Amino acid sequence: MTKIVLGRFFLQLEIVVEFFLFGGNQIRSLFILLCGNGFVGVCVDWGVHNKRCFIMNIYSKCDLMSKKAMWESIGLVRHAWGQRAWCLIGDFNSVCAREECKGINVGTTSDQRLEMHLFNNFVDVVKCENVNLLGRNFTWYHSNGVAMSRIDRALISEDWRDFWGNVVFWSLPRDVSDHCRVILKVESNDWGPKPFRFNNFWLHNKNLKKVVDDVWGSSVVRGWMDFVLKSKLKGLKTTLKEWNRREYGDVDAKLGKLKENIVEVDTRSERD
Repeated sequence: MTKIVLGRFFLQLEIVVEFFLFGGNQIRSLFILLCGNGFVGVCVDWGVHNKRCFIMNIYSKCDLMSKKAMWESIGLVRHAWGQRAWCLIGDFNSVCAREECKGINVGTTSDQRLEMHLFNNFVDVVKCENVNLLGRNFTWYHSNGVAMSRIDRALISEDWRDFWGNVVFWSLPRDVSDHCRVILKVESNDWGPKPFRFNNFWLHNKNLKKVVDDVWGSSVVRGWMDFVLKSKLKGLKTTLKEWNRREYGDVDAKLGKLKENIVEVDTRSERD
């Protein structure tokens, strides 16, 4: 999962959706226009100065031919719009150097060396900076616990850094996915409390509908419609949290423990 905090594509698209949610009224204009094989993105005019920013999420295929086609397409889009604030972030499925992988014989064949050369050339062509990764050395881990690499990254233009200032790129603890979550954010911004999380597995519970109906029907709120809706949703959130604990136990604690175990295994693998 890729997340961007300025002001986040569960898989690819969450970065676009949550970027707008966090951005709020800072976005003056929105254009959905960047789309191709392996990437999708948006162009927005940001803030009172209408700073034009391009955010592109990458989900590259594995074969070199597809990667080359994607790199070429992105390069054409990049140069067509000129020197703007650009951020390319996601799973590029490529490494810049042999040090970005472990347990994999990358760079040992002419084809692998060619791919690294072409990828580094792509980074130069789009005139972007490869933001240093914090938190851990790699972002993808094979299930065998031996092979790992840094194939998720963030590339930003000079104009992006000038506008947003100092940004940091973190690799976060992973769960059942073979990829770590990554987040690019401005160091000084605090976007407040986390939003309420709805668990999709609740939809398979036959009691969920009755819980929602009971809370919604018994809640009497007067006032403007937006205030009524907000108040009812707030009450429903509290009830669903309590219902979740009764039905499933402390799921967050169980997931937290699982993530801690995965981090311990990953960290040990990086050192070995």
